[in-house]
Amino acid sequence: MAKRIEIEKKFYCNDFDLLKKNLDNNNFTLIDTNNEVDEYFTDFDEEFIHNRTCLRIRKTNDSNMELTFKGKSKKLSNVYAKIENNISIPVIEYNGLKSLLFSLGYYSYTIVDKKRSTYSFKNNNVVYNVMIDQIKEVGNFVEFEILTYDDIKVDTKKLKEDLNEMINKFSDVNLVEANYPYRDFVAETLYKKISPEKELTTILFDLDGTLINSEKIFYQSFKDILHKKYNIEITEEDYNKYELEKNATLITHLKEIKKIEEDEKEEKIMDEVYLDYQKKFNKLIEDEKTIVNFELIRRLSTKSIKLGLVSTTPKKFINELIDKLDFNNVFDVIISREDVKQLKPNSEAYLTALKLTNSNSLSTIVFEDSKRVIEASKAAKI
Repeated sequence: MAKRIEIEKKFYCNDFDLLKKNLDNNNFTLIDTNNEVDEYFTDFDEEFIHNRTCLRIRKTNDSNMELTFKGKSKKLSNVYAKIENNISIPVIEYNGLKSLLFSLGYYSYTIVDKKRSTYSFKNNNVVYNVMIDQIKEVGNFVEFEILTYDDIKVDTKKLKEDLNEMINKFSDVNLVEANYPYRDFVAETLYKKISPEKELTTILFDLDGTLINSEKIFYQSFKDILHKKYNIEITEEDYNKYELEKNATLITHLKEIKKIEEDEKEEKIMDEVYLDYQKKFNKLIEDEKTIVNFELIRRLSTKSIKLGLVSTTPKKFINELIDKLDFNNVFDVIISREDVKQLKPNSEAYLTALKLTNSNSLSTIVFEDSKRVIEASKAAKI
């Protein structure tokens, strides 16, 4: 495990040509240009975020992967210093590594996708780096950094002076100080994209595929019953096309292509599908990600925000979920399949939720996993 001292400062920068000219004049050499995707993790109470603690998986050019931990930042005036620990791990182990972090109580919360060009200059045991970063959907930055290793006696005050001296060499470049870590800029950009026109008062959540990973389980129940009862094989593509994208028309389609008899009752088939789904649903409730999502909502309920669950799931499944998670009185409104005449993607469910919570659509946001249903929320002006 590599361990080193890092001291850094970053700026917005839109004049890369002048910056690169100054780099040449100050004997900095371009050492590499990479595409880096940084996925940041935090503890449940967000202490990592508040303390600028860094727990990160970095994929470089989608071929190398590194796990990085930098402890709580020590602020030296407006400069941040950290001890950095890095472990190289094969990219193929990404899912396993993410599962390990999850089991330890660390959760992915933002991803920084950037193109980075690194210019470097070395003097004895100290490395001076200037990184030009183009961050997808956020903007252009330059980061000045000094690196040295912890087995060397380090004078952090001197490092700070050296960093400011390095930055002063680029005083003619139009630099505007950027005081947040990149992960905060990305998170803020995403938040601004979904922020309502007026002050946020209400959040409405879809259930299936958004708060619980139920779509795959429901598909499996559909697949199993159709195979067992009718000797019909359906693919996930069939299910997505006719059941999800066309609002529950798979059985109609199977009748049209003569795989199911026309007089076969759809209600009978769906009763069997839901019976099979019921057996699998209990395991879904115990899933770690389900528990985490609902714990986050429980914490949101302590804020002055109205919360709603808007779903096409039958009421009995929602009630079972609410009871098992001890979630009574958390949502201000719950809209289930039985509560509306027209299911999503019709906007009736969202309009009903707005009415029952006495909410303004311009002060509301929706969490959905389906592009088709997102259009329904937009139709309700959310």
